[in-house]
Amino acid sequence: MKKNIIILFLLSFLFSGNINAQTSDSTKIVSIIENFFEWYVEVIKEEAYPEYSPQFVEDENGNTTLDYSLYMNNLKKLSFSKELIEQEKKAYESCIENLLEVKYTMFDSVFDELDDYETAQCDFFNSYRWIGSMELIDGVNVKEVITESEKGEVKLQFYNYYPKDSTFYYWNSSTSIFLLKENNEWKINIIE
Repeated sequence: MKKNIIILFLLSFLFSGNINAQTSDSTKIVSIIENFFEWYVEVIKEEAYPEYSPQFVEDENGNTTLDYSLYMNNLKKLSFSKELIEQEKKAYESCIENLLEVKYTMFDSVFDELDDYETAQCDFFNSYRWIGSMELIDGVNVKEVITESEKGEVKLQFYNYYPKDSTFYYWNSSTSIFLLKENNEWKINIIE
C-alpha cells in the first residue's frame, strides 16, 4: 500500500512539473504573439513605415532599391525565427531585381500608379503583411495555445473595437501562428 501511495505521489509530481512547463511555455508564447501584434498595430497607426515595411531608397549607383534593415531588425527583436526572416527577405527579391534599372530620381515618375508597383512585384504596401488584409485590426484574441516540446501553435482571432458604442467586432476567420524553439527561446516561424 505504501508503495502505491509513493508511486502515485511521484507520478503526480512528475505530471505537475510537465503541466507547469507547458503553462510556462504557453504564457511565453502568448506574450510573444500579443507583443508582436501590439507593436505592429501601433507602428501602422503611427504611420512609422520604415518600422514595419521596406522603403524605396537610392543605392550607391543612383538606382532604386529597397532598405528593409530597420524592419528586419524589428522582426528579430520581436521573436521572429531566422527562417521566417530569411523568407521575408526573399519575398522582396523580385521587387529589388525589378528596381535595378530605375534611377532613383525617376522613381516617382516611373511608379506613379498601383499597377506599376504590382507589375514590378513591389506592391507590398497595399496590404498589411502580417494581418493578410487591407483592413487594420485593433487587437488579437487568443483562442487556443498548443505546445509540444520544441513546437507551439497559437490560434487567434483579430478584432476591431468601436469605442462609440463600446463593442468588439471579431473577424470571421482565424489565424494560426506556429512557433519553434531556437536556442531555447520561442520564435515565430509561420503566420497563416
